[in-house]
Amino acid sequence: HGQVIGAGLTYVDEKIQASLRLRHFGDAPLVEDGSVEHNQTSLLNARIAYDFGHWSISAEFINVLDAKDDDIAYLYESALQGQVGVEDVHFHPVDPFSIRFSVRREF
Repeated sequence: HGQVIGAGLTYVDEKIQASLRLRHFGDAPLVEDGSVEHNQTSLLNARIAYDFGHWSISAEFINVLDAKDDDIAYLYESALQGQVGVEDVHFHPVDPFSIRFSVRREF
């Protein structure tokens, strides 16, 4: 319970930068008495960039392993209008595997 791990590797030279990042949250209670828990979440992200002097291009790989985890979770009561509230776990899933490209110019 309560494990949090953040780790990474980075490579840098004159033209290339590359990194690999791991973020892990272990099982965690959603209420103080521990009667409701949220399962562990692990994400692996990567980035590579190339420098052309005043210009650089990069690609960021989000959720490399395409994990189907939740980014965050809460336990609270919710209801539709006119209905009785129900206590349940509400969550936001992690983004699916995606690639983001960028181009940058330094002035």
